[in-house]
Amino acid sequence: MEQLPPAAAGAPVPRAHADHAGPDELEPGLAVPLDGCRGLVQPRRDRIAAVDHPADHRVHLPAAVPPQRAHPGSRQVSATPTRRVFAHEVVDFDTPAAITTRAELDGEVERLRSEVPAAVIENERPLRTVHPLTPWHVRACAEHPADPAAADASDFAPATLPYSTEDAYLHFRAETPASDSAWAERAVLRVVRPDYEAVVYVDGRAAGRRRGYLGTLEVEIDARRSRQIDIIIRRARDTYRWSGESEGENFGDAHGKGLGSVVADAVTAGAALDAVELELRPPAHLSYVAADARADGTADVVVEVSGAGDAAEGLSIAVTVTTTEGHVVAQQRHDVTAARTSVPLSAAGITPWSPADPVLYRLTVQVWSGDELVDEVRRPMGFRTFQRDADGSLSLNGAPILLRGTTTIGCVWDASREGRDEDVIRQLLIVKALFGNMLRVHVAVPPARVFELADRVGVMIYQDGPFQWHCFASREADLEEELLQVEELARTVAGHPSVVVVSVPNEMHMKVPFHDADIAFVERAADVLREHVPGAVHLQDWSGGTRPRTLPQAVHDYPGYFYATTGALTGVFDDPANEQVDPGVRAIVSEYGGGVVPSWEAMKCTQDAHARRGETITLPPTEDDRWTAEASLYEMTGEMVRTHQRVVGWRDSFAEYRRASGEAQSRVLTRQTGRMRRDRQHVSGVIHHYLQNPGDVWYNPWVDLHVIDNAGELTGGFSALRDALRPVSLEVTGLPHRAYGGTTLTPEIWICNDLPAEIPIDVEWTARTEDGEVLATDSVAARLDAGSAVAVARPEVVLPVGNRVAAVVLTARVRLEGRAWVEATESVQVHPAAPTWDGEVDVLGDLDGFIERAGAWLPRLRPYSADNAHPVVVTPDVALTADVVGELRAASERGRIVVLLERRPGDDLGWIGKHIELAVTGDQPVEVANVELSMRDSGLTTDDLSRWATPDGRVLTNPLMGIDRRGTPAWARCGHGLQMSAIQEASRLGGLVLVCQLLVWSTLAHEPMAARVLQALLAAPYRPI
Repeated sequence: MEQLPPAAAGAPVPRAHADHAGPDELEPGLAVPLDGCRGLVQPRRDRIAAVDHPADHRVHLPAAVPPQRAHPGSRQVSATPTRRVFAHEVVDFDTPAAITTRAELDGEVERLRSEVPAAVIENERPLRTVHPLTPWHVRACAEHPADPAAADASDFAPATLPYSTEDAYLHFRAETPASDSAWAERAVLRVVRPDYEAVVYVDGRAAGRRRGYLGTLEVEIDARRSRQIDIIIRRARDTYRWSGESEGENFGDAHGKGLGSVVADAVTAGAALDAVELELRPPAHLSYVAADARADGTADVVVEVSGAGDAAEGLSIAVTVTTTEGHVVAQQRHDVTAARTSVPLSAAGITPWSPADPVLYRLTVQVWSGDELVDEVRRPMGFRTFQRDADGSLSLNGAPILLRGTTTIGCVWDASREGRDEDVIRQLLIVKALFGNMLRVHVAVPPARVFELADRVGVMIYQDGPFQWHCFASREADLEEELLQVEELARTVAGHPSVVVVSVPNEMHMKVPFHDADIAFVERAADVLREHVPGAVHLQDWSGGTRPRTLPQAVHDYPGYFYATTGALTGVFDDPANEQVDPGVRAIVSEYGGGVVPSWEAMKCTQDAHARRGETITLPPTEDDRWTAEASLYEMTGEMVRTHQRVVGWRDSFAEYRRASGEAQSRVLTRQTGRMRRDRQHVSGVIHHYLQNPGDVWYNPWVDLHVIDNAGELTGGFSALRDALRPVSLEVTGLPHRAYGGTTLTPEIWICNDLPAEIPIDVEWTARTEDGEVLATDSVAARLDAGSAVAVARPEVVLPVGNRVAAVVLTARVRLEGRAWVEATESVQVHPAAPTWDGEVDVLGDLDGFIERAGAWLPRLRPYSADNAHPVVVTPDVALTADVVGELRAASERGRIVVLLERRPGDDLGWIGKHIELAVTGDQPVEVANVELSMRDSGLTTDDLSRWATPDGRVLTNPLMGIDRRGTPAWARCGHGLQMSAIQEASRLGGLVLVCQLLVWSTLAHEPMAARVLQALLAAPYRPI
């Protein structure tokens, strides 16, 4: 093996179309020296193989903007920089302060589009002739036809590829044209990404078969005369049950969850066919090329040569890497001794690829037979090194990095399948407009074109394996089919610098125990990834804290609709035993999010889409009318809308409901993203779930987690997520939603710096009343370490005392290099002192603590006694022993009200009778409330029961005591009714036992609504519904 020299300084590769330099004319050589310009090499004047050829018959979409270069392989930099580059990160001062509408987003995408360089390669297979096969006709079948070629033409309808459907079988038909071109005798029919099982018939004869949905089925045909082509596609089975200790549904063969297209308005898997091509190529040809190229300029180029047979002995491979201007940075020659060859390269003076500067080079691989050029393939190529250390820390090109981004569940699939490059580019640029550096591709593998465009745009890719909720027990004897999917995934993403993480599987089947076959699959899949995608980090995507793992695990973090300050549990690694999954190891949080109601336009589209499926969604006449979630809707969507109506409270109109849900999503995304970014000890990446639903049929049962709805409108959380993902972000934490006048608050102003460099910042903050009176103001200058999260200020704000509910607003601003960068605003409701309640109350438990918390407005507190009819309050420290339960049951039987504070749902008095749901709030309609008793007369609303500040610093959207292993408030774990029945009761004889999960006891001294709730419980304004 010889390494080849670069060409002469400044000399581009000579263009040639017919006369090619033979491999013997490529002289051996070694290093490539640098000149004084970054990324510019000094080529020598030597003859090399040509890398330009006339375009073939394929259609290539031109770049919308011509390339601009200051030097080879790099983008032009403004003389007056408003865009600062820090290794792989960018601080762009030209970006809008906020993006809240689709028009504003489109404007920012258009601005970013002007920075995207032109395509590096226009013709990947210049020596071959490729004919897209058209026209096509298709018919749906209930089963595999016995004689496809005999099917009557009248049964078919015209079809355009790509084509998808939910039918069990599809039968495609077309005819190949006769050709007198060279190699027509051994032409190749390329059936691209048939999903899931495909059989190809040529003139009635079965000529090829494959299963899977990522690869290409190739069938050799004699194209010198016309041929009838029949292709049968079988969709993956919808469900598949397995046996063993763990039972459940498996979503379709080895297909996994099988997302991959939008079929009949829904994100789903279907019988699908992307394209069919007739390719004329030489018998000995390049069948695979992929480069693992590193930031130090070294690379291994994997080359596979097929069809050589006995002639392989005389073949050689020439590998050349050039800049986009044609300057050679590396060359190598290698004799073909095996079908698969790895060619090492070393290039000096390259510019590494990164999201901030996605520099690409041209990789050209040629096959020579003596002095005859046999075949040639070109690929874009980027040099980068992405690594994960033992502690879970990540780095790109040697600089530490924290991944920030969102997830696609299909908003780039169909555009890429249909060749709409511009649409894919703009979707990728939305990630950049969100200040993200990464896009996670969820349980589907799009066409390679997505990765090529991500390489070019500069967006890193986290690629999920195409398996979800999958059990391999039924496949224990033969996992080859599943492993083929992993190999095809790996070969699809290999060689793309943008693909830095590959995960397999996603959420496996989430059952305990795992079968041996499950573990064997992950182990063998990991080996496949290591072989084919050595330059990426390989993960196992959240299969739970107690389940076996072969690969490091990414985490899915859905701790309910609450947000937290620095005093909170991380909520990231909690399992049922409250033990960390991987102590001391940082993990990528690859899913988290908050639900929201789509726009009116999106809901109308969704209504129409479900109607086409025979499903009914009822909407009011206009968005200004009231909307109630009827049973037919929430049965389809897992009580989706009903859940959210309970979260945000009953509103007077759909429009108000959407607005309130958008505010809730904003709070969730701000606090969740900030909480994880501050937790640098545990977190190495935050990836929101998800960007946009590309179909009109509902995707998730939690309303939906998107920040762009199916009509293309931005949700309330889009701007909040954008600010939370800034490379230098700002967050104000520790402010309660409500507090009493006279309270002194000490919030924290946090800055997260993801830049791999120390930076100076200036922070100023001001607290004002709603009338504009300044209560406090200050500023601070600081220097932030690279990759740090720091509370740079702790303001002290004394809330004014008044006789009505008012508001105080705290605004914080950050300036970088003297320029405005980001602003955050938080408000606090200021309440007057709680009104006095004159009734007598017996306290069983901590009487002194009760007096300290509430004695000012509950002056008649006394120790528990059995000889009166006063209400009884049981504090959380009292154990419910048999004697205590007996005493309280007796009190209830005598008609007394018994209130158990801060108890879990099961902590009642052991009544055999049923639990009766009790509506806490008074702003819910009866048909939504679904309760038997109501506190409507209390005047409490859902808003009153939201956003309570807890003693440990958390601020819960619903202040319940119970949490599950994810740190979830109990209502999010125990069911959608718990928002309404946060106070549960067991009715027996004349009294009531109220089990109060609300954090009344813990917050009684400082949360105004805790006093309101307790007074409402003691006054018992209940009425049956």
